[in-house]
Amino acid sequence: MFRASLVFALVASLSTPAAASFDWLGKIDAAADDLKDRDPKARATAVRELARYAIHWTRPYLLKALHDPDAAVRVAAGRVLASHGVAEAAPRVASWLTDADVNVRTAAAEILGQLEAKAAVPALIRSLGDPEADVRIRAVAALGQIGAPESAIPIIGRLEDEKTGVRLAAVKALAKLGDSRAVVQLVGTFNDPSLEIRQQAIMTVGKLGDAAAVPALLRLLRDRTVRSAAATALGRLGSRSAVAPLIDALSAERSDNSYRAVVATALGRIAKKAKKGTAATAAVTALVEALAEQHLRKACREALAIAGRPAVPALVLHLRGQLGGDPETAVELLRDIRDPRSTEALIEELGRRRLDRSLVLEALSRTGDDKALIPIIALLLSLIHI
Repeated sequence: MFRASLVFALVASLSTPAAASFDWLGKIDAAADDLKDRDPKARATAVRELARYAIHWTRPYLLKALHDPDAAVRVAAGRVLASHGVAEAAPRVASWLTDADVNVRTAAAEILGQLEAKAAVPALIRSLGDPEADVRIRAVAALGQIGAPESAIPIIGRLEDEKTGVRLAAVKALAKLGDSRAVVQLVGTFNDPSLEIRQQAIMTVGKLGDAAAVPALLRLLRDRTVRSAAATALGRLGSRSAVAPLIDALSAERSDNSYRAVVATALGRIAKKAKKGTAATAAVTALVEALAEQHLRKACREALAIAGRPAVPALVLHLRGQLGGDPETAVELLRDIRDPRSTEALIEELGRRRLDRSLVLEALSRTGDDKALIPIIALLLSLIHI
């Protein structure tokens, strides 16, 4: 028995991480030796081999490989270090931004972005003027990843770059930076020849939260190529002046239903942001009435859920027959919103018996209103009596 236990312990010990690490160390040392080979292909293979092991063991060798005379070896080592977030690599990689090889400069910008190297921001800003578009694209993207506020103005300047890829990268980077100073220039890109840039710019101004873009976005609701993006942006901005045209779009039966679903979401967001007032009331009223259309019901239900409490009065009016809609969806929404203002309408709905009473009772139980206890207790007593 003792002998068997000893054998088992020895086998188990050989499978431990510590034992395995000794095997790794031997292979790592072998790969590190290959970094001294005269053949750059052998050195590149060594970097790929080192990439297979824990960075704790390979970091010193990979950092040394950043100085390799061969560009492919240097870049390969830089990519491995960036994938592990080794910040020590950033200063050396930043020096590559002035390399004669465009591929090295491009890789440098990409690696610095992945490392989120803030110290490299000035060098990356200088690279925005690089003669090669690929470098400018990567530099813009890197600055967006790093998120340094001082890079916003230089990136705005790239919105007028001659290359489509650079302009697109600039729009995406500005969305990440969240600097509202970009809004006016982004509105200027609404006429860009590239549809992708126009759509990205529209979505970006919606995220930046500056109402200065609203007039231009309202005009774009007439452009079938970007109207969905414009409606989404108006919803995110909570634009009350957009409610009327959005309601028109929701009511237009000839519009495609995917666009109407986007419009519904925008109206829900506007109502949520407005909370009360004419715009909020009009938005939720239109959404409740649109519940009557089965193919729009899901989108309008989700939009009313986004609106939340501002939707309660319109849902109550529907249950009382003063607005169109769908009673089951209305009760489900009131159940989820949990607002005591719906208590009386739900009690009345319980008496109509047109819906499953368990659904209505559940909605009543969630209102937090003491008045809801009366019909619930009465129903329980009737069940006991039966």
